[in-house]
Amino acid sequence: MQLDEDHDFELTIIFWVSNSRPTPIDLEFEVTGVDDFEVDDPGKITVDANSNETMNLIISGSGVDSNGDLYSADSIYATLSLKAIQLVAEQNVGEDEIDRDLQFSTVHDLVVTVMPVEGSSSVTVKAGTSESLLVKVENTGNSADAIADASANFRGCPQMGSEFTSEMSNVSIGLSASVEGGLKIMASSSHHEKACTLVVSVVSEGSGKVSTSELEFQVKSPEADDPNDDASDGNSNGSISNYDVESSSLPAPSLVAGLLCVIFAAIFRRDY
Repeated sequence: MQLDEDHDFELTIIFWVSNSRPTPIDLEFEVTGVDDFEVDDPGKITVDANSNETMNLIISGSGVDSNGDLYSADSIYATLSLKAIQLVAEQNVGEDEIDRDLQFSTVHDLVVTVMPVEGSSSVTVKAGTSESLLVKVENTGNSADAIADASANFRGCPQMGSEFTSEMSNVSIGLSASVEGGLKIMASSSHHEKACTLVVSVVSEGSGKVSTSELEFQVKSPEADDPNDDASDGNSNGSISNYDVESSSLPAPSLVAGLLCVIFAAIFRRDY
């Protein structure tokens, strides 16, 4: 049963009835085994003598169950039974039956979600540090699938880096199952304060379809004015200032030497 984009289907089964008798026959059809779907059968018909009649049996419905999940395509869903009853004066005088197994077409669909490990609603990465995230991939299709490839990229922040901390490529995921893996994002020490977007993508091995998940986060640069650094700078400046004051008092000995030279000169002149 081939499912469309809305996971609905319409299956047409073509069959024929051969009447080799010299007289017409009346037939009534009954269909069982597909109570979950709508069935359009020929009902009651008359087949002419020495003739063949080709008829259609149409079955339609949804590939989604009452819980919103897809019916599995990994096994036979139901066996349809088509019974032709021969009637004479509205009495059953003979019947014939054919069976056909029904199975849904495969739908491969993976859904990826990236989120903080601690379940926080926001993520902040300081420049020069890293943050760990959780990547979850769910198989929402109707058949077993696998992750053919997984990647992480950044929008608007080329200085960011990333690495998966657990294997996410070539990982099989059973029907209605999920897998989880770790992802580490790193901000360079020179990264400016900025809002960034992380884009995680996975590729379905069954369909080649790409599923993406985005996470917005903030990169925080180191504080330009740290109060502790200011206090330290203040102490250092005070020490340098004191050192300068002490240095400015060094010319005092030269002044004394100058006075002595003047005195000696005066004495010398007086003697002369």
